[in-house]
Amino acid sequence: MMGKDESVYKGTWRLQTSENFDTFLADCNVGMLKRQAAKMVSSEHHIVQDGDKMSVNVVATGLEGVLQTIPHLADLAEVKEFLSQKGKQQEYSVGGSFKETEINGEEAEVNTAWRVRPS
Repeated sequence: MMGKDESVYKGTWRLQTSENFDTFLADCNVGMLKRQAAKMVSSEHHIVQDGDKMSVNVVATGLEGVLQTIPHLADLAEVKEFLSQKGKQQEYSVGGSFKETEINGEEAEVNTAWRVRPS
């Protein structure tokens, strides 16, 4: 169980910058067209925390801008499917694990734990 600062993640978080995202996605075997679209999309994470129980709603933002900037992407079924995934909901308890589908379609098991920082 967490201490008195247990709700430190509660709230809405917006992605401001990301570095080496294209390289990361390429290493995950994500195709070039999806990587191009992904670079133009941002996200908000809406987090509700109750002790070790976390509820995270990830919402993709900026999707309309992708299609306005590169309109021919909307004609490609692969990219259309990717852009239609406007977010995902995760619910888990820290200290446990859960399964999720990664951006490349593979299923992964995510293990969670609180990391205590040395004083």
